[in-house]
This record gives sequence, structure tokens and C-alpha cells, in this order.
Amino acid sequence: MRSFTGGVTHTLTHVAPWPVNRYLPGTTWAVTWGLHMGLTQGLLATLVADTAPEKLRGTAFGIFNLALGVVMLIASVIAGALWQGLGAKFTFLAGAAFTTIALLGLAVIRYREAAAT
Repeated sequence: MRSFTGGVTHTLTHVAPWPVNRYLPGTTWAVTWGLHMGLTQGLLATLVADTAPEKLRGTAFGIFNLALGVVMLIASVIAGALWQGLGAKFTFLAGAAFTTIALLGLAVIRYREAAAT
């Protein structure tokens, strides 16, 4: 359910407002970014808090945020290299491909979990 909620949140804060963002780029992007952060960061914090032992909760948040920062840096470098080398269209197509691969991986994991029970 959390994956579905995250996907809906992403759609509502990034895809749905696109026509408005095109004409009011500065303010609208700031508002949608704030909505995105507000709707997703609470989910991620809950995930970490629910799965980490109480004694190690602070460490879990630190490791989670470190990993998130490193992955975001790597993703940004890859996106920048794709944009510089192959253009904007290919960068967005690559993002769609990475998302499709992640969704297929999630489907496989869900299928295996369902088969195991």
C-alpha cells in the first residue's frame, strides 16, 4: 500500500500540475515541491520509525538519510550526464525506464511474497 500511496503522491505533485507549472514556473514549482516533500517525507519517516528498534532509531534515520543523499547525488550525476550527452528527451526516457524496472522488481517481490504464504 505504501508504494501505491507514493505513486499517487508523485502523480499529484509532479504530473498533474504540469500545465499550470508551464505558465507559472517559479511559484508553482515551489508549491508542488513543498507538497511532494510534505506528502512523501512523512511516509518515509514512518517507515524508518516503524522498522527500526527503539534504541537504534536515531542511527536508522542517520543511515537512511545518508543512503538517500548518496543515491540522489548519483542519480543527479547520471541525469546531468544524460542531459549533456544525449539531451532532455533521452533523460526523461531513461527516468521512465528506471521507473519501469523498479516497478517490475516490486511486482516480482510481491509475487514471491504472495507465493510464500
